[in-house]
Amino acid sequence: MDEKEILNFDTDITERSVNWLWYPYIPLGKITIMQGNSGIGKTMLALNIAAALSNGKPLPGDTQPREPICIIYNTAEDGLGDTIKPRLRAAGADLTRINNINEHVNPITMTDERLERSVCELGAKLLILDPIQAYLGAKIDMNKANEVRPIFARLGHVAEENECSIVLIGHQGKNQMYSELQSLLGSTDQVAAARSVLTVTKHPNNKTLSLINHTKSSLSAKGKSLTFSIDENGKIVWGDFVDNLNNGDDSEEKTTKRDLAKDFLREFLANGAVSSNDIFSAGKENGISKKTLERAKEELGIIAFPEGGKWNWKFPKK
Repeated sequence: MDEKEILNFDTDITERSVNWLWYPYIPLGKITIMQGNSGIGKTMLALNIAAALSNGKPLPGDTQPREPICIIYNTAEDGLGDTIKPRLRAAGADLTRINNINEHVNPITMTDERLERSVCELGAKLLILDPIQAYLGAKIDMNKANEVRPIFARLGHVAEENECSIVLIGHQGKNQMYSELQSLLGSTDQVAAARSVLTVTKHPNNKTLSLINHTKSSLSAKGKSLTFSIDENGKIVWGDFVDNLNNGDDSEEKTTKRDLAKDFLREFLANGAVSSNDIFSAGKENGISKKTLERAKEELGIIAFPEGGKWNWKFPKK
């Protein structure tokens, strides 16, 4: 039977409450992004969370017992046999509940039907892809909202239909002038599609500790920041919940809107020309007006040129 084209909120939409894999940090059936600089411990953190969930152990803040779940973990950066499996074992994972979609011959992307098929067949409640950039697809420009948006819409559908949390590990840009929500590499539509964003940083006042900041939460109040460290065996040692910290002063307090717009454009155009519509759309998501972007464009000497029926911006060749 064909699906209805028009759904009525009174008769066709069923209200339901939000369920959680880890309240309030990872909602069930939604996309969560875990971002941070290279080497900060994102992968180790994700593996330790997966290990706990695989055998029903509590995560910080859990007040109710949980059932073990089935998990899919795919990475494009680390060896499965020499790195991932030893780390999972060290973290105490139930390896019988953790799976990998074989990419030896055919690498997967976020639109690959094998993702949903594997989630469905295994009854997986957690899918981790590490990093985001590797699973967008070779032909996708991560800086273009019109290319990124449909991919994340499709991924969100997979998460919701299968009530599976999808956690995407993301690298942050090098420009530290950005706020945490603005610093993920690529189009800001990635952050817009996620219902929760966790930012992993060094603790601003204690460099021996790392910190999870709940940067974005669309389905609940933000959780407190959480400290952790990694012991010599590669296992996460959980610390304390602390009042929300953002590893320094907020960028909007440190810089003018024009300065922020300039930094935004430098990062957004780092890989070449981008359509002005995509720039304005991403700027709006980050609270930067079209007028401010145009002024920043003029001050930076950015060139505007028509191509393919639309206007594009790029930095002049040096």
